[in-house]
Amino acid sequence: MSLQWRSLLLKNRSQDQNKNLTAQAIFSNAPIIVPASTQNIILYFFAPEYSGASIQYRWRIPHLSKDWSALADPHIELINLQYGDYTIEIEATIMGNSAHKARLQLALSVEVPFYLSMGFLLFLFFSLSLIAVVIFKWRQKRLQDLNFRLEKEVAKQTIQLEQEKKIILQQSEMLKQLDEKKTRFFQDISHEISNPLSLILGHVSDLINRQNHPEIYQKKLKSIQRNARKIIHLTTETIELTKLDTVIRLNRKAFLLGPIISKLFQDFELTATQKGVNLEFSQNIPENPLLTDGLKLEKILFNLIHNAINYTSEGGHVHIIFYYNAESELLVQVQDTGIGIPSEHLEYIFDRFYQVPYSSISGKDRGFGIGLALCQSYTKLMGGHITAVSTLGVGTTMRLLIPCPMEIPTESEN
Repeated sequence: MSLQWRSLLLKNRSQDQNKNLTAQAIFSNAPIIVPASTQNIILYFFAPEYSGASIQYRWRIPHLSKDWSALADPHIELINLQYGDYTIEIEATIMGNSAHKARLQLALSVEVPFYLSMGFLLFLFFSLSLIAVVIFKWRQKRLQDLNFRLEKEVAKQTIQLEQEKKIILQQSEMLKQLDEKKTRFFQDISHEISNPLSLILGHVSDLINRQNHPEIYQKKLKSIQRNARKIIHLTTETIELTKLDTVIRLNRKAFLLGPIISKLFQDFELTATQKGVNLEFSQNIPENPLLTDGLKLEKILFNLIHNAINYTSEGGHVHIIFYYNAESELLVQVQDTGIGIPSEHLEYIFDRFYQVPYSSISGKDRGFGIGLALCQSYTKLMGGHITAVSTLGVGTTMRLLIPCPMEIPTESEN
């Protein structure tokens, strides 16, 4: 008993391209070359000697499986066989007589797809390498161009900044000169105003002291005196305010607080008496000198006491308390029983030129919003702070705290 090939057909993935390799399968012992594009391999075979008998067929590909598979009819169809070498074994047996068997073998060699071939892979590798090199060169060139433009822009901006810096320095110098001219102008104006006013005050005081003028003239002379002093005080504070806008230094040195307190009491005693205000000083201070700017401290105290007396009506009370604590700080409290400050205006009283809108105070008694601004500026410069507590219609309390280390004299000085 023998088996023979009837036909061997190869069907391409495009159904219109088929290939018949029957003759090669029958007459050639060499492996059948199957193109990689082949989708179906169809094999037909038969047993010519037993054309009328019942034959049982089975087949296998040992490379894929060692088990045999039965066939219903004498043909095999292989679909999408992967590339590589295969041997197809077919066995035929007459039913009822297992001794009569026939075998048929066919060697197939499925070609490697072009995209998996070594040539294509090498071509792909070199193509990708070339693309990578081109991209790298392009990016490198682009980065160089960007770097060049950036350096050019930085150089341009640097030149522009240098020019702007020169302009700013020039403008700063011009502003400094203008500020100095402004300060000198105010100083000259203050000098020109203060000198004639001082002469006027001298003559007015002389006329007031003569006591031989009618009462109506005495009131007018006192009004002239009060307003002249107010102008001198305003010009002095204006000069101090302009100095704050420039460079102002702290002149810290040792001073005795006692003489300053005595001088302040003497300065305001007559003013308080004339207004009918009870003025009282209390102190608990050391006898040793204190280190701070005594002149600025005196100006702060002068403004605080002046405001307290100015806004306290006849029969009122102004109490100034001086206390030196264990932390080497001077605490000053200026209490008055004046008209007080409305709560909504209390946070603004230290702003420059701010005036509390009192309806009960005439323009001649109202300040210019300079004194408390100077007090706060000087206090901060000296490292301290100033606060205000007030109740409308009851009075105001100003609290001042200034660091004042005590100067301990040496044994030789003692």
